[in-house]
Amino acid sequence: MEYKNQWFRVIRKGKFHYVDEPMAHNAAVVFIEFQGQLVLIEQYRVAAGCVLLATPRGYGEGQETSAACAVREAFEETGFRVSERDLKYLGKVRPNSAILTSVVDVYFGVAKENRAERLDTDEVTRVVLCSYDEFERKVTDGYVTDGFTLAGYLFLKLKMRSS
Repeated sequence: MEYKNQWFRVIRKGKFHYVDEPMAHNAAVVFIEFQGQLVLIEQYRVAAGCVLLATPRGYGEGQETSAACAVREAFEETGFRVSERDLKYLGKVRPNSAILTSVVDVYFGVAKENRAERLDTDEVTRVVLCSYDEFERKVTDGYVTDGFTLAGYLFLKLKMRSS
């Protein structure tokens, strides 16, 4: 092991280095829909050096399932409540299989109510509602660059098409 902190550790295996995120085994990305619009967040990401438009996501806590994590992250980051029993599992994402061991579950849920006040205000700059068409324009215009969001949206569109 080359380096370790509370979120990840860098491991060397021969000439290769990779990052293991032990807390990612129950992490989740969640797409939320409210009144026909996607609920997204703007969030400053230090590594990117800018504010990104993305879906809520986060590490699971303790023995929490990835579905429970999706529900909690949706509420903490947006103030919208999504029921765990109404979540639809979309698939798994390996955000960067060359250097990360992480595999993260992706979900979709419809929020039935809006809560004006967010709990996790130190992470999220702003909650953004946009139509599916508007979101896709933001993707093609290069405004949406977050890998979890792009991969998850592909899952969502393909699942919507097949149902």
